Amino acid sequence: MRLTAEQFRTLYLEHGRRAQGFFMRMMGYDVQLARDMVQDLFTRIWEHRDTFRADASFTTWMFSIAYNMCKNEYRHREIVQAYQEHILNTTTDIWADSADRCSRRP
Repeated sequence: MRLTAEQFRTLYLEHGRRAQGFFMRMMGYDVQLARDMVQDLFTRIWEHRDTFRADASFTTWMFSIAYNMCKNEYRHREIVQAYQEHILNTTTDIWADSADRCSRRP
């Protein structure tokens, strides 16, 4: 897709609010996250505009990118949560071992 900056601006104005609504619903109504994701979405659209097929629907293409961004965010959250749980369990184990050793001192 060959886009001028003005055409891109028009696409943003036409589709940005719908994209934000989509991200709001998908991300639990976190307004700031939805806004950030809209910016990321349109950055990706601009960067990958050459991969858009002229015979396809722009809206379908845009929402497929948006949906994949949500899936990536969910995966990221799962990884962060697993890591935090691991750290919490490790820290708890260290404290428990330390307390156990202290209670065994003569």
